[in-house]
Amino acid sequence: METCNPDDTSLFIKKHKHDYMEVAKKYDITESNARNIFVNRRANITLLQMRKMIKDVNLEEFFIPADETVDGKFYPEQGDIVLHSGKNMLVLSKYEVNKKYSFFVGIDLVDGTADGIEVVGEKDSYVGFVQTVSSYSYSRKCPVVIDKINSSNPFEEIFAKFNQIF
Repeated sequence: METCNPDDTSLFIKKHKHDYMEVAKKYDITESNARNIFVNRRANITLLQMRKMIKDVNLEEFFIPADETVDGKFYPEQGDIVLHSGKNMLVLSKYEVNKKYSFFVGIDLVDGTADGIEVVGEKDSYVGFVQTVSSYSYSRKCPVVIDKINSSNPFEEIFAKFNQIF
């Protein structure tokens, strides 16, 4: 029987490295404590915190070390609205490409421009600025999902405007 090494990163910690704020909110963990648990690895989950999670989490995940197939990175999907490097962006590239190359192609979502295309998310509305289409690497900083487009599909209009420019 293999013993649990407290220096190993558990499966639960690695799985939630990039959505730790949602975990923190759900289980009433302070932001600084959550960052130290999931990102900085300067703290461990307490028994009390585990007890709060018992109905939602397989507790074995706290004691199983994460293997190399769980890389702990978040890969956005086409249609995700993400916050990356201080900017809101609409992801245009597909999940498979984003994961394979650790980057995504997207456009900036800006305020107050007449040249933009309306992008309606599930939580809010945005203006996509097609002229800023670019690839965004996230080898160090990973994007964070803040919204997802709703049933309206802005991609045809975005790609048509893109074709006009180039």
